[in-house]
Amino acid sequence: LSLSIKASKTKLPSYQLIINAIYNALQNSNVGVVEINSENQVAELLGEDGQLRLDNPFNIFVGGQSLDRGITIDHLIGFFYGRSPSTFQMDTVLQHSRMYGSRSHEDLAVTRFYASARVYEAMRNMHWFDHDLRENISKDVKTATARFIAKQGSTIIPAGPNKLRASSLLSFKAYSRLLPIGFQTRSNTDIKPIIAQIDKIVSAKRNPKKSNFVITKKEAIEIIENIRNTFAYEDQFNNRGMEWDIAPFIKAMELAMEKNKTKEIIVFYQENREASRFKNSGNSFGDAPDDGKTDLPQSKTLAKTGPVLMLLKQKGTKTNGWRDANFYWPVLVMPSNMPNYVYCEG
Repeated sequence: LSLSIKASKTKLPSYQLIINAIYNALQNSNVGVVEINSENQVAELLGEDGQLRLDNPFNIFVGGQSLDRGITIDHLIGFFYGRSPSTFQMDTVLQHSRMYGSRSHEDLAVTRFYASARVYEAMRNMHWFDHDLRENISKDVKTATARFIAKQGSTIIPAGPNKLRASSLLSFKAYSRLLPIGFQTRSNTDIKPIIAQIDKIVSAKRNPKKSNFVITKKEAIEIIENIRNTFAYEDQFNNRGMEWDIAPFIKAMELAMEKNKTKEIIVFYQENREASRFKNSGNSFGDAPDDGKTDLPQSKTLAKTGPVLMLLKQKGTKTNGWRDANFYWPVLVMPSNMPNYVYCEG
């Protein structure tokens, strides 16, 4: 927490002071745990100000539907989000998300949210959808248009079926990056022949003196499908629910091709890469196989005439969290003239 406190320019207490306060709270039973199961129980726990009473110096509230909305709790700084539905309903999830509520500058610095990788990824997609929608509207209030493309499937829906029948939400615009996150590779024995197939397509098109070349849509889809077949999602890899859905990836590529009236995909190819599977000291999955100082600027330059598919061949070493198997980590960069789109399935 110290980095956040320092960044907020608030006073950082000494380590010993914090330790003493924690010992004192535990020894004197100053930590209260309240389980909330009904609206009647909520009413009994409200103070004169209409908020849940904080009867102890430290309070932990545990509950479901009765707790997740419509109740104000002062100085609420820790959140454990346990729900993991098969379909995330966006408006409901955002109502659950008390971390978005107003709080003081000091409380904000130490606010933390804990959830599974699958929940985090869903919430991140919701954030970018909302961000892009607001940006699109702010550009021209009278003529701004949100473009929706629908397809069967299910991951996230913006609202209940009576409001909007759609699911699996993804937004993209000019220079957006689309890529799989959280995957682990299958064993080297399993994926070696698949990687060889991709290598064969690449070698037939590639000029060794250049980092970019073009392929057909059919070849691009074949490469994408092959890459997906090299990924593994199992409990041991802590990535259940993060399976890469290639449908929106391919649809975005097709829309970009149509927008630029081209039948070719520009490929930006690099090999012998050593991207890590994790970031933030192993607390989250890596999401940047492309180098922001070289790969991305070059790809953005190429993306002026159409979509760019980065094919970044990784060494996949155990040191970086992989399984000692070469694999491809694809990144799709949308062209510069791409308007805001929302892809949803339903």
